[in-house]
This record gives sequence, structure tokens and C-alpha cells, in this order.
Amino acid sequence: MRPDEFVPERWSTQPHLIVNADAFIPFSAGRYACPGRPFAMMELRMAVSSIVARFNLKDAKGTIGRRSIPETYDCFVSHIPATYLVFEPRE
Repeated sequence: MRPDEFVPERWSTQPHLIVNADAFIPFSAGRYACPGRPFAMMELRMAVSSIVARFNLKDAKGTIGRRSIPETYDCFVSHIPATYLVFEPRE
């Protein structure tokens, strides 16, 4: 399924291109794990906290939390439905 080509869509919009889904390990694991993972996670936490500090987040449909909980299901990891947010700058 075009293994020698750079096709990042295979992990999102074109899942039929995935031959072995276990091959996607972004930071690897074990002995060869990425040493930059803690730094990347720290940067992600800082980016999210910066966004939350600067904006009020609202559900685009005005029902934040009510729609997500019944549609969430747990099967080894939680699968959460898409949530559409509106970002309003804080004053």
C-alpha cells in the first residue's frame, strides 16, 4: 500500500492504506524511545494551558459536556466524539 511514499493521510483520512496499525508509535517505546518525549509533552501542556488562559471555550452548539458523555465509550482506551469549540478572547 505505497510503503515507500510519504502519505500522512494514511493515519487519518485514508485508513485503507494502513497495513499494520501497530506500526504507528510516534515516540517509539522501550530502549529506543525518543528522549525528547518529556520535552514534547511539556510543550504541549504549555500550549494548551496558554490557550485556556487566553480564551473562554464554549461548545459551538451550546451543550458542552451533555453530548459527549453519552457518546463516549471505553474499549481499552476512551473514544470521545468530535467536539466543536468556539474560542472567545478573555478580557
